[in-house]
Amino acid sequence: EDCLIVNLEEETEVTTIIIDNKIIHENTKIIIETDEKERIYKEISNLNLEILDERKYGRAYIIFAKVTSA
Repeated sequence: EDCLIVNLEEETEVTTIIIDNKIIHENTKIIIETDEKERIYKEISNLNLEILDERKYGRAYIIFAKVTSA
């Protein structure tokens, strides 16, 4: 299985990293680390992702997701 780990401390849009670079396919697991949970959920809401889990470590959130179709 493929896995993509993304640290989004910068204002880079999730969509640009995930979609425009065409580096994912169906069933790819994505791990997103951020301290701006609401912004990330808003940006990924229109993508074909299934949120598998979310954990909080200090002020950072780790979001585990899977691509449902690319």
